[in-house]
Amino acid sequence: AARIKAVLRDVDDIGRMKKDVPALIGQVTEHFIEKVAMAAARVTADANRRTVTVDDIEQALQEVPELTQFVASALSAHAAGATAKPKRSATKKRSSGESKAKRPRTEPQDDDTLDSLSALE
Repeated sequence: AARIKAVLRDVDDIGRMKKDVPALIGQVTEHFIEKVAMAAARVTADANRRTVTVDDIEQALQEVPELTQFVASALSAHAAGATAKPKRSATKKRSSGESKAKRPRTEPQDDDTLDSLSALE
């Protein structure tokens, strides 16, 4: 959850978040990876092989509509905001009088991602 929280901190659209948000995102990510792995394993088994390859994963993503839609949505969202951000430097401690600058709160642009995830079940 700590790594997820660090990644979320770098997303400009996310201001503050409740403590349970990184854990939920972790669970959703695990669920997605499980679905991709199971679909890739099926592709591998259908080819009478025991080793999953990148091609198996690509084929699985193309054959399962929910995964295809989710990945396409994620890639298009990434391409739309494809400006490279510099890595975050180590945070320095603030003195007791300093406060963290507040970022403006914005609403998410696309709810298709959540719809795609719920369709995976």
